[in-house]
Amino acid sequence: MFTISGIVVETSGTMVIATGVSARMKKVPFKRISGFIAAGGMATLFHWAAMSGLVLLGMAP
Repeated sequence: MFTISGIVVETSGTMVIATGVSARMKKVPFKRISGFIAAGGMATLFHWAAMSGLVLLGMAP
């Protein structure tokens, strides 16, 4: 048994089995999650604006 990046791994002959993650994992703060969601929303908004601009220029979707 050994650990790779916080994942406990057991070897059984030639088979490798991941049994779980380390108990040291940190909780992701709400601020980081909300920032990730906001960034996704901004990327979606930019994508829609760019695609609608291309359609207005006459390019087929």
